[in-house]
Amino acid sequence: MSISRRQFIIKGLQGTGVLALSIPVISCTSKYKCADTQSGDMIFSTHYFEITKDGQFSLVMDKTDMGQGTTTLFSSLFAEEAEIPLERIQIVPAKVDPAYNTGMGVQITGGSTSTSDRFLTIREAGAFLKATMLYAAAAKTGEPVESLKAEKGHIKTSKILIPYGDLIEWAEVQKINNYPLKDKKDFKILGKERPMVDSFEKSTGKAEYGIDKKLENMVVAVVLRPPHFTARLKSFNYDKLNSQPGFVDCFAIASGVAIVFEKYWQTLKTRDLVDIEWESGSSAQLTSQEIFDRYKKDISQKKGDKVVEEGDLEKVFQSGKTVEAEYHLPYLAHATMEPMNCVAWYQGDSLDIYSPNQGPTLVRNASAALVGLPREKVFVHTTKFLGGGFGRRSTLDYNLEAVEVSKKLKRPVKLMWSRED
Repeated sequence: MSISRRQFIIKGLQGTGVLALSIPVISCTSKYKCADTQSGDMIFSTHYFEITKDGQFSLVMDKTDMGQGTTTLFSSLFAEEAEIPLERIQIVPAKVDPAYNTGMGVQITGGSTSTSDRFLTIREAGAFLKATMLYAAAAKTGEPVESLKAEKGHIKTSKILIPYGDLIEWAEVQKINNYPLKDKKDFKILGKERPMVDSFEKSTGKAEYGIDKKLENMVVAVVLRPPHFTARLKSFNYDKLNSQPGFVDCFAIASGVAIVFEKYWQTLKTRDLVDIEWESGSSAQLTSQEIFDRYKKDISQKKGDKVVEEGDLEKVFQSGKTVEAEYHLPYLAHATMEPMNCVAWYQGDSLDIYSPNQGPTLVRNASAALVGLPREKVFVHTTKFLGGGFGRRSTLDYNLEAVEVSKKLKRPVKLMWSRED
């Protein structure tokens, strides 16, 4: 189906009273994409905005906020162009959908690209929404669209203020031929000093992170992992756990030994009671110094790739004093404030994953392969807030551990990493 960049979709006008708007963005396959979901809703490229008749504004975020402020940025961009009060926008994390894919071919947040990927897109979406509401008000009142003005989520006519939500059924696609962006001098939100939109939630403890997720009948698991890479599990005995309060189960998984209790503190208190024997691997004696020595050897023997060449480097070296220095940087631990965690619920014919992650497509695909389900039966619910990421949450280990434990127990499981883990 071919959809022009200035088209939009009116969803369920009679039934749900919802106007769903989305604007195309640059994608990996073409400049503009359109995807038709099984429900009949249309998603243009990677951004989705929903308005209800009661005036509720929901902005779907396809980029995760790890504390870098994308929630405030995206809300501000949209509110600025759409003429909506910033405080009336609610953020909803995006589900996994190819329409949200980036240039890397997957739905992911990383590489400091959220702003560059979406800056114009979100502004265009807001401008398009404002234009839609202006033409809808003109259709409803009969007044020329040029005489109308958008302000604070309303259209101001010669007589009344009409809320955006009251204009849904008058929206007319064919009349929207232009939706120019604001000039910088007209900005009311962008470039102005104001609090982060999520600062109140975070400072009052109302913000919910993955670690806060709870489901009925949920248990908590931790994993005892090998002391070094390449080590393998040889044997384990958990007899001492059987008499402990809240004990559920203990079994081997791909990454180590899972201990499952009713409460998290019970797992921490008893994890040392499991007798484990590990079989050493090839990296058992590997040291940091040996790794640096390998790096130094590779640098001395291999030539780097030439990316850009400007000036005469050899001439500069010969004409002046050469200063040499060698720097060693330690391995960077991406230690987030919120430890790794994931809630998984395997129900046989479906799998739900509640995870603070940076790559929901990767989580879904790997989890589907692990449990043997079609990808469309695996639902990744990315949390609204991530307590830090730094790329660490683009990895899959903690998600797959939760999925593997849940598949074994057939019940909701919260997999937790301690700060020591």
